[in-house]
Formats: sequence, structure tokens, C-alpha cells
Amino acid sequence: MELREAVELLAKAFKTYQVYPPGHDLRQSFLFRLYQDLSSFLKKEGLELHIEELKVLSASEEEIFEGEKKDPFPWLFYKNGLRGVTILPGLTSNELDAFLSLVVDKPSDLLYYLLDAGLPHIIFEVAEYLLLTNEEEIPDSKEWKPPDEPYTFNGSDSFSMEVGLGGSDLTQEDTEYLDKALKEEAERNHLSIYLDIILSVFTMEDYKGLAKGLMRSVEYFAMESLGLGNPWAVLKLVRHLDELKEEGGLDQERAYILEELMASLGSPAALDLLKKHYSFSWGDTLKELLFRLDPPHTDKLLEWLEEERRDEVKGALLALLKIKTEALPALLISLFMEAKPRAKREIIDLAWDFRDREESRRLLELGLESEDERIRRAAMKVMLRIDPSTLDALVDRFFSSGEANLRILLLDTINELGGVPSLAPILYQEFSEGDFVERDYLEKRLFFTALALSHGKTFKRALEELLAATPGWRMRKKWEETVKIALTVAVDTDRIGMSEVRGVVEASGSKRAKRVWDTLVEAREGIR
Repeated sequence: MELREAVELLAKAFKTYQVYPPGHDLRQSFLFRLYQDLSSFLKKEGLELHIEELKVLSASEEEIFEGEKKDPFPWLFYKNGLRGVTILPGLTSNELDAFLSLVVDKPSDLLYYLLDAGLPHIIFEVAEYLLLTNEEEIPDSKEWKPPDEPYTFNGSDSFSMEVGLGGSDLTQEDTEYLDKALKEEAERNHLSIYLDIILSVFTMEDYKGLAKGLMRSVEYFAMESLGLGNPWAVLKLVRHLDELKEEGGLDQERAYILEELMASLGSPAALDLLKKHYSFSWGDTLKELLFRLDPPHTDKLLEWLEEERRDEVKGALLALLKIKTEALPALLISLFMEAKPRAKREIIDLAWDFRDREESRRLLELGLESEDERIRRAAMKVMLRIDPSTLDALVDRFFSSGEANLRILLLDTINELGGVPSLAPILYQEFSEGDFVERDYLEKRLFFTALALSHGKTFKRALEELLAATPGWRMRKKWEETVKIALTVAVDTDRIGMSEVRGVVEASGSKRAKRVWDTLVEAREGIR
């Protein structure tokens, strides 16, 4: 997120706090979003803002935002004598909530309350004068005094919002806007009450004939809420429906109607609305909603997973797929067969959680046979986590395949494990193959690293054999490249001392090897 975006989001937060009272879902969700975005921004740098009437400037004096007098930011700050705000890394959500709440709740004595609140990660720059009645005057310290009831921030306070809309700080336009917003809020509350009444009537015997019509209105409300990007209302509704199911007591007909409603809320149409309107501010709401709805359309879930790029959404989808397939791993294997490469890599990770290890191996075997190297790599890593003893078999299998990309994949995995001593003999045997010197640079580098990490003495033996070779003029360049790689790895891995490596080079009697070694040593000395 850029600085300009951070300031715009901060300005919107003040407006949101003006309209919605403490504890309201929209206010809390906006606070969550703002806190997450600011925290990410503050990891890179502090947020330093300078205020000039309606303008906000960056630390480099670049104008990044311009507000209006009807908005609390930045005009309210300037009017109260605040000329700058700096937000430091380490900001807590309680501090941010306190900061936003004070600006909205205490507009008349804002300077005093902010300075007295003790917000450790928010620093204020105060003007030498206060702006009073639109004129710059130095206040008389004998006449001005702080309010009788100072406020002290202790990190866990909750704030209440003064309801009156007729204060001198609000214009007629402000009043009309807030009246409309509060009216809409009241209608939302009435609708919530209305739904509670519907669900109560739904269980009454006298209104059994209206049950289906009542649930249709509830379904309409839920789908409209999803279309407006409000999953919280739907989640509350679904929790209530789950309570009705758990309580029992419904006759067969109404229990069936309730099941129909839940199925409708887990339909492809509902999933499309969730996918379209998802916002980071939802937090864990998406995950809980998916789990409670438990949509049966695994093909739609898989399709969503293939298209999804947001990590938090992928996590929710994979968690749901895991639950769905844990008792029936054959279903996940079937999904794997139909999925596209990106989704296949995500599905591979779920094999670790299978209770039946044989089913895990079956899925991983499909991954190892894939033509996509990234899928094979993912499958190999999970396979080794499940059963490290399979590594020897994988080495034999991949080395004997004759495919360089499979050998590279395996060597890279061995290096990630920090070497595997039991593989040293197999690796040495692979080194003895006649075409080893002709292989690509990357494969040779990974090979010598894996051998050195696995068993230093075997690496030394391979190095001695390499230096003792007498390549023809056609292979001389490749041989020297291989020698340079082996010597570099010997020094980098620190499994063989410099003096020992020098001894091996000198004992070989190879002038070319000595020249490669001297060049390597000179380069190292130059870096130092």
C-alpha cells in the first residue's frame, strides 16, 4: 500500500466512526481493515504526516491528500492546533481505535485529549498558536484550561459516541448526511428484529402453513446481503439456523424446509457472490461461513481455488476441502485428476493430513508422475515428510530415469534436508557415470553440495577421482568447469578445511587443477 492510499483510508475511517456507533459490525470491520493495512505499511516505514489547513503533506512536503471542512480530517486537527501526526511501527489496534474515537467523540478539546491519552505509537506536532475563530492568535494561558474530566488511555477502553447531531461543528449538509445514515442504520436494526420474529414464528405450530413463505423471505435477505458484501449478517443468520437444527423439535416438513434453505445458501450462486464481494476486512468470517454452509459443490470450490490468488481465501477453501475429503480421500484424488496445475499443487499439500497413509501415497504417486516439475517437487516434499525412508527409493527411481530435471529436483530436495548420509554411496555411484562431467552447471553444483552435506569423506574421494582424470581436449573446458564447481562447494559448505582441499589439489599433480584453485583463492582474497 502506498502512502497516499494509507492517508485516504485513514480519512475514510474517521467518517465511518462518525456514522456508526461503537460495537457496530461495519465500524469494527473497517477498524480491522485499517489496522491490517497500516501494520503492513508500518513494517516498511513510519507514517509521518504534516497538516496545513485542509491539506496533508508527506515528510518530503509533497501534497498527498486534501479534505473538506465538513470532514474531521485534516481540518479538525488543524483547527485544534495540531500540525503533524506520526504513527510508529508497533501500533496496536487498541491505540488506533482510541485515536479514531477521540477525534470523533472529543472535537472541541481534541488537542488536550490526544496529548493526555498517552498513545505510545502516535506522536503529535503542536503549533505554537491555536487557530481560533478562523484567525491565528496566541491563546492566553490564564484563560484557557483543560476540561474537568481528563481522559487517560489504558489500552483497553471502549468509547461511546455522543448522539447529538446539532453541534456547532456540523453543517446542515453534515446533519442531513448523518440523519440519513442513522435512519438506514435504524432500518437495518429493524430488519434484524424482523428476521428474529420470522425465525420465531417459523417454529410455532399455529403458523406451520406459512413456513415455506417465511423461509423464502429469509433466503432473499441472505442473498441480498451477500450481494451487498455483508457476510456478517448472513453468518449471524446461519448461526441462528444451526441453533434451530441442533435444538430439534421441528416436525419433518419444517426440518426439510430448513435444510432446503441451508442448501440454497450453499448454492453455486451464493459461492459466486462470496467470491465476487470478498474483502480482506472479512477476517475469519469467510472460513466460518463456508464451514457452516458446507456447500456440496466440490467442483465449484475447486474452480474457485484454481482462480483464486488471495492467500487468506485459498486457506479457507483448502481447509474446507480437507474436511470434505478427510473421510473420503478418493474424492480428493478424483479432484486432483480433474484439476489444473495450480490447484493440483494446492491439493498435494492436503495429502499430509490424510489418516490413511496408503491413500496419501496414492495421491503423491500421481503427483510424482506429473509432467509439471512444480507438482513433482510438491509431491516429493510431502512424501518425505510422511515417510523419510522413501528417499532411497526416490533416488534410485529419479536417477535411473535419465531425466536431468528429475535429478535436479531430487538433489535440491536433499540439500533442503541438509544432506542424507545414507545416500552418499548412491550419489558417488551417480558421479562415476561416464557422462557426469558433461552435465549442466546447475545439476553439478547441486550434486556436489548434496554429496558434501551428506558425507565429507565421500565428497573428498569424488574430488580426488575428478582431479586424477585426464580429459581430452574436447572435454577440457567442461572438466575445468566441474573442478571449479567442486572446489567452490568444498570451500562454501565448510565440510572440508581449506588446507585439506589444497592438499588434495597439490597431491593430484594436475597443473590445470592447481590453476583453477589459485584463481578461486585469489577471487576469495579479493572479496575480503
